[in-house]
Amino acid sequence: MAPTSPRSATDTARSRAPTRQAAGLDPANITSHSPRLGMAQDLAAAGVPTHGLMQAGRWKSPATAVRYTEHLSASDTPAGQYLKTQHYRGKAA
Repeated sequence: MAPTSPRSATDTARSRAPTRQAAGLDPANITSHSPRLGMAQDLAAAGVPTHGLMQAGRWKSPATAVRYTEHLSASDTPAGQYLKTQHYRGKAA
């Protein structure tokens, strides 16, 4: 198997653009860090402590984990907003 090179953030964003558009999500609100942000916020909402967030996100500093989780609750993220509009109504975080 031939080695592959890492994808740039731009390449990742371009490859996901059709999926975002099909889901009716505003591309301006979705970045290559959105999955990391969503993961951190979902874990925090589930009660995972900071050291667990650090391990899941592979962050060395607690400040990074806190930065990803301090401003928004999981239900306020783009993914949370999307889930509220789907059949998960009332069950989203």
